[in-house]
Parts: sequence; C-alpha cells; structure tokens
Amino acid sequence: MEFNELSPKKKAEFIWDYYKIPIIAAIIIVCIVIWGINHFIIHPEPQVCCGVAIYGPHIETETCDALEEMLTAKITSPEENQKAEVTNFFFTEGSGSEDQLQDRDMLDKFYTYLYALQLDIFIGTEEDTKACIEADFLSTVDEYITKDKLLEFEKNEKLLYGKDSDDEEELPYAIALNDSTLMKSLGILQDETYYISFVPVDGRKEKTEAAAKILIGE
Repeated sequence: MEFNELSPKKKAEFIWDYYKIPIIAAIIIVCIVIWGINHFIIHPEPQVCCGVAIYGPHIETETCDALEEMLTAKITSPEENQKAEVTNFFFTEGSGSEDQLQDRDMLDKFYTYLYALQLDIFIGTEEDTKACIEADFLSTVDEYITKDKLLEFEKNEKLLYGKDSDDEEELPYAIALNDSTLMKSLGILQDETYYISFVPVDGRKEKTEAAAKILIGE
C-alpha cells in the first residue's frame, strides 16, 4: 500500500516509526532555542553588581535571601537588571571525615568566587579578616569610606588594622559590625565581633559603597 493511501492515523504512525529520533532531536533543539531567547534576550538574568561573602558562621538560607533582596532593592533599580548576591561560606570545623570534606569544599567554593571576581564585600571574624589582609585580597577601607566616617570609626575603635605582604605600615582594612542595627534585626553575627572589608573589583565600587553603608547601618 502506498503512503498516500494510508489513513491519517497510519501516516502518523509510519512517520513516527521511521523518523522518531530526528523528530525528538528537533523538538529538543526548538526547546533550547526558545529557552535561550527567553533567558538571554526577553528575560535575562540580573547581573551581580555587588557580591557579599558572609564567612564562617552558618546563616539560614531564608535570612541570606532576605538580606539579598533588601540590598538589591536599595542599591539597584529595576531598569538596571542588576542584583546584590549574598553567599554564606560556613564551616563546621568538625573532626569527622564528612565535616572535613564539607569544610574543604566550602573553602574551594570561596576561592572560586573570589578569583571569578564575584565577591566585593567580605564579612568575617578578626582572625579570618586578617588572613585575607595577609593574602592581599582586600583594599583599605579609605578606598570606600569617606574621611569623616573613617575618623568617626577610628574614634569609636571600630577599625581593624593590618599589614599586607608588601606594606610595613598598619592600615585600616575593616570596620566592626557589632553595632549594626541591620545585623541585630536579622539576628545574625551576634556571637562575636565580625568585620566588613572590601575586595577590589573594577566597575563595581559605587554599588559596593552603597551596600556597605546599609550593612554598617549608616
């Protein structure tokens, strides 16, 4: 029997039996093209304009998301299609093999973000912040804070000083967050003094300064 003599149902069965793989491949390609147009052209993902690393303690995902949404709303506008990104790098410091593996994976993740220029603000303890200073990750705070505010922070003993590998002079690299009303309202970073410091990334200084003011509580 010729193809033209088949019923519509038999024709469909014949086409499916002989061209199943090309049809499935074509459908997948069309779906990928539609997704790409929607994802990259119609509704592109917002670009990260300020990455915040909370390093050390575990912060609930809901709290990080709330902080991220609040920062995004305050430092960007809808037409910019940008966002702040808050990432929690937490460590168990346990002795078990699973704990050690998790901590190593988390540290690897931190370095990946750092070297991919996804972090602009580092929040950590004095010990962790000083380790970043010695590793030359951070800028001095006078690059981001006005002279008047710097004097105020110095007067209130909120500055953390340190030396990088090339500098013999101690310079201010971080600001204490222990009095931050925002952190108190979120119920985080209250167990000890945490400091905010800055990772220099070209083109993102303005948003970083704006985010820092909110985090510090200015």
